[in-house]
Parts: sequence; structure tokens; C-alpha cells
Amino acid sequence: NILIETFIASRDPLAVWCTGPPFQPEAKFEKRLAKATRWALRVMNLPLISNGIMLCVRDPNDKEKIVGGVSLAPPENNKLTFLVIMKMMLKCGPPPTSRFNYFQPLEKVQHDIRKKYRKCWYIQTIGVLSSMKGKGFGSRLMKTACQLADIEHCDMWLETESERLVKFYQGFGFVVFRQFKLKVPFRPGLDTCTMWAMVREQNSSEKQ
Repeated sequence: NILIETFIASRDPLAVWCTGPPFQPEAKFEKRLAKATRWALRVMNLPLISNGIMLCVRDPNDKEKIVGGVSLAPPENNKLTFLVIMKMMLKCGPPPTSRFNYFQPLEKVQHDIRKKYRKCWYIQTIGVLSSMKGKGFGSRLMKTACQLADIEHCDMWLETESERLVKFYQGFGFVVFRQFKLKVPFRPGLDTCTMWAMVREQNSSEKQ
């Protein structure tokens, strides 16, 4: 729920793109954005509750309040197979928009990364509540995630749709593996979402 709230509040570029053309009534768009974000994050993260790692950070002034989190998929479980996707769709329902069918460029990049980096942790999702951003919580989550991967002697990879976050991840030893775009067929140059796939080789922070 924290991750869903974070992505909706920040109007994540990928979530916005998946929602569909923005030229629709604002109230309707916001409702569709929330639905698409909630569906995507549940499908991606539910399998990791039992077969991955979920880290969270709490408010130092209120230990009961979780203000951010990150979900990690280990090397043996960092691919959403057809059976896993079907199982999640039975729980969450079908995709709320047709744009979830246009992820082939993303799937190609993920395949190429897995082929090159055989033992690689995947940062599925990371987010901090808007009211708590700028206080170092995101850095704490990233540092802990990188330490876990280094202990396991594993590389790491992630995707981001924010050029600003590219620089943030570079601070933890990540480098751009490939920049690519998601597109809607028959609408070249319009309706695109630029993404960056990034990889961090083990112990990269120490090398820097």
C-alpha cells in the first residue's frame, strides 16, 4: 500500500503512460491512473512476498509508521513467468488498460540483462511517501539493498522512467545498460515512455 500510494502521488511516468492519453477529464484520468498503478504494483510485488525480499523504513519519530519500501527479487525468482502472471491475474483481475500489452521492448531488455548477468538481483519497486522525501529514506533503502546483493556476491539491475533518478542510482554504482522507449502501435513519435535499464556489478560502490 505504501508503494502504491507513493507511485500514485508522484504520477510515475510509466503509470501515466499505461493509463492512456492524458487528454481526458482530469477526474476520470486520476481514477484510471490509481487503478492502473494499483493493478501493476500488485501483480509485480505479490509474488515477492513469499519468494523475495521486502524491506521497509520507518519514521524515526513514529516507529509504527512505515514511510518507504523496496521489493527485491533474487536471481532464481526475478522473472515473471507466464504461470506466475496468470496466477496473479486470477487474484488481481485482467489488465485495466490495453497498454500493458505493449511491454515488448522492456521484456527484450530484461532478457538481455538476464543473459549477460546470470546471478543478478532485481529491484522491482522502490518508493518513499511524498511527505517524507528528501530525508534520506530512499538512500537508506538503496544502501541496504546493495549490501544484501554484495553479501550474496550478486549483481543488481532495475528500470526507471525518471532521468532524475538515473543520477540517483548512479550514486550507488549503477550504470545505464540501455535506454529505450515503450510505444503505442501506429502512433510513432506520440505516446511514448522513455525508460532506462541500469545494472550494478557487485561491490561497485566500493570500487568507486
